[in-house]
Amino acid sequence: MKTFTDKLIFLLLISSFGPYISISLGLKVDSVVIFLGGFLYILLLFSRKEIVAHKNLMNLFVIWVGLFAYLFFRTLIYGGSMSTSSFVAEIKNFLQPVFLIAFFALVLRKQDALQTEQLLSKAGRWLLILLSLNTLWIFLSFFIDLTVINQYFWRGADSVAHRAAQMGRYSGVFNQPIESGVAYSLGLFVWTYLMDVSKKKLKIRNIFTLILLIIGGSLSVSKVFVIFGLALFILYAFSVKAIRGQLFKLAILFAGIFTPIYLYLTKTWDGINYLFRLFDSSNYQQQGILTLLTAGRYGSGDSQQNQYFERIMRESPLMGEGLGSQEIYDSAFFHMFSSGGILALGLYVLLLCALLWSVYQFYFYAYKRPEFKFFFCLVLLTIVGGLGAPVLTLNRSSVILWVLIGLTLQFLSVYVQEKRNALQDDETKTKIA
Repeated sequence: MKTFTDKLIFLLLISSFGPYISISLGLKVDSVVIFLGGFLYILLLFSRKEIVAHKNLMNLFVIWVGLFAYLFFRTLIYGGSMSTSSFVAEIKNFLQPVFLIAFFALVLRKQDALQTEQLLSKAGRWLLILLSLNTLWIFLSFFIDLTVINQYFWRGADSVAHRAAQMGRYSGVFNQPIESGVAYSLGLFVWTYLMDVSKKKLKIRNIFTLILLIIGGSLSVSKVFVIFGLALFILYAFSVKAIRGQLFKLAILFAGIFTPIYLYLTKTWDGINYLFRLFDSSNYQQQGILTLLTAGRYGSGDSQQNQYFERIMRESPLMGEGLGSQEIYDSAFFHMFSSGGILALGLYVLLLCALLWSVYQFYFYAYKRPEFKFFFCLVLLTIVGGLGAPVLTLNRSSVILWVLIGLTLQFLSVYVQEKRNALQDDETKTKIA
């Protein structure tokens, strides 16, 4: 069973970087792995009759299934302005987390915290390898036009990723810059977690991986990565005692490494001006913080999101317009409100509250554990990243995020239960004595 679990998680991660099988339906390799692999896994669990459900993950499962069921039947019964392809793609995006959460919520009783920790660390190392390879693929695209290959990863040649690349925003195999930003933010958190777990000093390979992660995320010029992911990574990394002292030296080293890289990019990378405009205070004074950070989607009365919001509030505030009513959603909160109105938005907020409740619960038993800090960063990214994109249904990066949330919650659940059992045993022994 352990071998099957390892292989399935590896397939989930590597398939999230895979190509499309059907561009018109938005169907990728990871969808096949999730639906087929998850179904086989659940069948295997039930056939052994050794199943246990993790409460915190089951809470997420119930809320998400309720959200999906409501949106599905609301769209079928009342219809909407969606196209068939958009509706099918949305069904896939909402159905994948159902299988992913179930996969991690239902496990064998004999599972222990050490096994789950090892699996989380192994999955983290796989992810870092995949993200590093994606960065090298981006470097290669500087010298060779890879559009012919990338179109099978971008859902066609005329895609968001292709248009962004023409502006100097490179995402590798990811469909759009914000996907890349979310994925590389997760990569930085995973890197820090692995350093925290190992309790060892930084090695050359660790530094090299970190450089690839920072460059890969920066080349997308995703504000989720540049503004939030990097900042949270710095705070998280300095909380790890094993590497805290080395980080100051590493900062000096990075300054020396990135100076020639910066000078080179000023001559060869079109996106560098787009990146540094985020750090020019005059731009914030002229355009406003929200307008600049959201590329005009928020912050002004006639912004794109404000117009959408006003229309839905006027026409269908309670139940929204149905799944697939918009081609692109620039916020998880607007995604829910647009698709299912106030009811769907309320269920999504309830899901976020369930994640925050898990943080609160595990704090009392596991706040010193590396997994707790890592999980807290995942929750913060889910909430803050959701302001700029529907991160829990966002194509490739959502699969990575759900796998990490599932594994971490799985570990914390097992660890806390083991700790509670140990405390009960101690109390029993004390009473006997």
